[in-house]
Amino acid sequence: MSTAVEKELMDQLKIAMKARDKVTVSAIRMARSKISEARTAKNAAELDDAAVRAVIASYVKSLGSALAEFRANDTPEDDVNIVDLSAEITALEPWMPQLLGEAETAAIVDAVIATHNLSGAKMMGRGMGLVMKDHKADVDAALVKTLLAARLG
Repeated sequence: MSTAVEKELMDQLKIAMKARDKVTVSAIRMARSKISEARTAKNAAELDDAAVRAVIASYVKSLGSALAEFRANDTPEDDVNIVDLSAEITALEPWMPQLLGEAETAAIVDAVIATHNLSGAKMMGRGMGLVMKDHKADVDAALVKTLLAARLG
């Protein structure tokens, strides 16, 4: 079964192929491959649009990790690997889950801290767990960690 997000990917793949945009074609093909892997994995549930976006987000995260490694090794910004990875991430951004901004995330973090009377750095893990339990698809985990560290010290 195909989802609306997958149909959008196919449409954009056709456009990119006609435009001979090799990077976008490669990015979309890899994303579709990851979606197929998720769909055929053992004990896999049916994929809806949210699950497809989560698979794409996971793939983009791996691209971001590779990009960070290249940058950590002092690879020049104009290196073909860095340029291609950045372009692939950009090509897949339209299908990434939309996360809440810093202000909305801060409001959630503040509410969790107040509701559960969290204080001190030792409560960071508990705070992360409480926020991510209910808002995993809505917030950036790194931002939540930063906000909790600033508030719990």
